[in-house]
Amino acid sequence: MVRAPAGIVNGTEAQAWKTDGCLRAAPGTLAGEWESREAYVQPPWREPPHVIIDEREKAVTVHDRMVKENTRVMVHTDGSGYQGYIGTSIAIPQLRRQMTECIGTEETSTVYAGEACGIRFRLGTLLRFADDDKRFRKVAIFSDSRAALQSIQNPKMASGQTYIRDCIHLYWECVDSGIDVVLHWIPGHESIPGNEVADRAAKRAAMMGARRQIVPGDIKNRIMLGAAAKRRIRHEAKAAWEKTWDQSKSGKPTKKLIPRPSRGNLQYWSNLRKATSSILIQVRTERIALGTCLQYMKLSAASFIPRPYKVVYKLVWIYSSYIL
Repeated sequence: MVRAPAGIVNGTEAQAWKTDGCLRAAPGTLAGEWESREAYVQPPWREPPHVIIDEREKAVTVHDRMVKENTRVMVHTDGSGYQGYIGTSIAIPQLRRQMTECIGTEETSTVYAGEACGIRFRLGTLLRFADDDKRFRKVAIFSDSRAALQSIQNPKMASGQTYIRDCIHLYWECVDSGIDVVLHWIPGHESIPGNEVADRAAKRAAMMGARRQIVPGDIKNRIMLGAAAKRRIRHEAKAAWEKTWDQSKSGKPTKKLIPRPSRGNLQYWSNLRKATSSILIQVRTERIALGTCLQYMKLSAASFIPRPYKVVYKLVWIYSSYIL
């Protein structure tokens, strides 16, 4: 057995150093560090960040009322994917400001991470600008990612926890610095101006990455998310499965029934008894002489050609009766 290089210290990376491993990719295209997850990202005695998640209609009403009152700087964040690239953005309609960033590809990140990065991005800028601009002392951050806000409110050990952990730490830094910040959920695609601006900006950031066909310059300093790695492994495993299927010289009867492998092939048998599945598989793969069986039953195969599955079910019923 070939030993792993000295630099690889955890089991998750074991597949990467094996020959033709699923995680092997072109140099410089994947993040340099695997994500780590902690059991608790904030002390249990500290109250969770102030996150408000209302029903859809109420959330829109609260947003519109805050726009009229104009007592807080309202910031909209969003994350989006386009042609394999993930972009994140923040938009401040009141100040006519936008900030965008391409955070990587789908092989290293997820849209959920893009949403969380948008919130983290904004909390970080609050700490930098609050001292110079007093308007940033009262801020409402709106995001259409219910999952990201719920994770900030009740963090768990899901993939992408590293960004949620940063959001929580930055939130409390803002609070300790005297910044009044509230996180609101807002429904997406409801023609809310700020949300639509943030959505377009996030897509534009992802499109810029796709057009340049390059990953961010600091990709080695970024984190490989477990969810992105699993998605990549599944994709490459399915591609290898299909290639093996196409190149296989055996199983011709099966290939007549199943042109390409998929999960649906297994679901076909999920609700059947083992004995019934066995008979069906033998009939479908021509291991049972259907014509001889029909002749024994004094039936004509031609009369069943338009309804082949009824023949199969008839056979199952007959064979089951003999077995029982």
